[in-house]
Amino acid sequence: MAVTKILARKGGLNDAIRYVVNGDKTNAYLNCDPGHAARQMRDTKESVNKTDGVQYYQRKLGLGQAVMGWILAGVGFYKTLPAQAPAALAGISFVYNGIPVICVSLRFVLMLFHRLDEEMPAIRAELDKRKDA
Repeated sequence: MAVTKILARKGGLNDAIRYVVNGDKTNAYLNCDPGHAARQMRDTKESVNKTDGVQYYQRKLGLGQAVMGWILAGVGFYKTLPAQAPAALAGISFVYNGIPVICVSLRFVLMLFHRLDEEMPAIRAELDKRKDA
């Protein structure tokens, strides 16, 4: 099961920029001068009076991203090639089109067998009980 987390961070903007430009953490950054980026971000926050609280959000991906990488590696995808092999293109299409269609279809099938109508009276009674307490 893939896990995605969006974490609120209260550290400084320099911490976020250091993370982005760390070659061990990210593949590349485009046209980014870390010193200028931090100053520009601070100026923007000051211009809208948002200098406290959450400084930035960090998104963490778990197993789902790894599975995609494994599938792409298995079908012969190489990011350094100027053109991908037909099998790699089919793998990319499967990862970004096939897997979501399969997951949504599976959800619909599971929803057909879930009898919320039968459980709803008990759920409502529990909610009313909590509301009155």
